[in-house]
Amino acid sequence: SVSVAEAVATNPNAMDAIEAAAEVDDASPSFLQEGSSALVSVRRLRGAPVDGSRDMIVNLLKGQGAHLKSTLLTALAMQIAKDPFAKIKTLIQELIERLLQEANNESNQKGWCDKATADANQKRDYAAEEVRTLNSEMAKL
Repeated sequence: SVSVAEAVATNPNAMDAIEAAAEVDDASPSFLQEGSSALVSVRRLRGAPVDGSRDMIVNLLKGQGAHLKSTLLTALAMQIAKDPFAKIKTLIQELIERLLQEANNESNQKGWCDKATADANQKRDYAAEEVRTLNSEMAKL
């Protein structure tokens, strides 16, 4: 059942097969029965590339589940609607946020270091000038 849902969600031609089976077998209690042409088509088309048809399939399954009063189809639609990459997206987003925070911290630290270096250079230059002034005064004496 879940593997059928995954096959339907990953196949661009499965939508046509399901709609055709639903039109042909509209009076039956479920269009995903073992002998249904839609199920056979889904099994035959398993492993096809993913495209943008996931939402259409979910909407069709929800509609058919409501029409046929099938909790199995509604649950199947909910299972297909789940984003399999949600956890990965969350991890990537957290990683990006952490890297941005680290970059911000490093820039703050670099700014502090640059300021401290400039202050130290200015004090050194002032002290060197003071030493030269005192040495020239001592030479005059």
